[in-house]
Amino acid sequence: MVAIGSFEAKTHLARFLERAQEGEEIVITKHGKPVAKLIPAFPKNFRRIVRIFKEIDEMHENSGFGRQGDAIPPEDGPNNRNC
Repeated sequence: MVAIGSFEAKTHLARFLERAQEGEEIVITKHGKPVAKLIPAFPKNFRRIVRIFKEIDEMHENSGFGRQGDAIPPEDGPNNRNC
């Protein structure tokens, strides 16, 4: 975590926003005392996590399993005593 003065934060805001977007936490000080913290809005790997969940949803939709109205035939169900 890095600490910067309020003047530097104002002057180089775009730079510090990029750093926060990459996961860094930045403390903004006024007269040497912490007054605010610039933190990432989302975890660094948020986009990757969302993409993985979308891929899982697509695989599930394309698999044919779990669609409404689908039923497990009795011979394949958990109560099959012929095992």
